[in-house]
Amino acid sequence: MQHDSSDILGQDTMPTVNASRTGGFPLTLGQTIFTFIVLFGIYIIGLRLWKRVLLWRERSYKLATRRRHGIPDSDLRPFNVAYSEAMMRAREEEGKKQLKPRPAPARRRLWWTSVRPCQSKTFATVQACHNDPMLE
Repeated sequence: MQHDSSDILGQDTMPTVNASRTGGFPLTLGQTIFTFIVLFGIYIIGLRLWKRVLLWRERSYKLATRRRHGIPDSDLRPFNVAYSEAMMRAREEEGKKQLKPRPAPARRRLWWTSVRPCQSKTFATVQACHNDPMLE
């Protein structure tokens, strides 16, 4: 009777160990290859998505720059050509605004005065009343 593998009654109670796995790696070769293929596919999809994000960011930056300088989104010419035309258009619009006559501000009678400006008989007010049709 062996003392390390028997109980007090002398029966063998220790289970027999079958050495089917000798290595410490828990996955089989097929599972390892499948896991590698799945991780590689996720990596490739991630790279493609990241490239799209970078292209989107670059395009939105360029459009924002063009908008800031007055170039419409529909204009697909190079920046320097479109920018020079946008500046010429802005100068023309500014010139048109300056050529338009501005209406003269209307003179109002002050509510606390009862005398109209042309009722005074000084020389300066008489001259102003004859030259200004609004005051007569």
